[in-house]
Amino acid sequence: MTEHHFVGNLTADPELRTTTTDKSVAEFRIAVSDRYRDAQGTWVETEPVYWPVQIWGEPAKAVKAHLRTGSKVIVVGELRNQAWEDPQTKEKKSRRLIQARYVGPALGDQPRSHTAQPGTTNSQSAPTGVADPQWADA
Repeated sequence: MTEHHFVGNLTADPELRTTTTDKSVAEFRIAVSDRYRDAQGTWVETEPVYWPVQIWGEPAKAVKAHLRTGSKVIVVGELRNQAWEDPQTKEKKSRRLIQARYVGPALGDQPRSHTAQPGTTNSQSAPTGVADPQWADA
């Protein structure tokens, strides 16, 4: 499968759960929109597309601990179709989601609550294991 890169903002705090086999999984939604300059040079932002995101294992715990509603994130993962049957209605349901391989804070345009103030320490630095950029060892 092909990995895709998404940059967006969390629409709610991530939800963390543990499966019956004791595996952690975090789920959250991101709003992704595009921004470009029109013919007059004015910035135009497109309507957002809302993507459900799922990440497993230790990174799921780090996502829950460090990301909040409004956090700007970079998500690298594969688009997947998920299908199930509603246990109560027996209705077949499906959704398209991002099965994340990596999630990390996007450190560009951040709201003030996500950046360190001059002369202070940023207590929300990137957690180990949340992002694993391939260029880190370059």
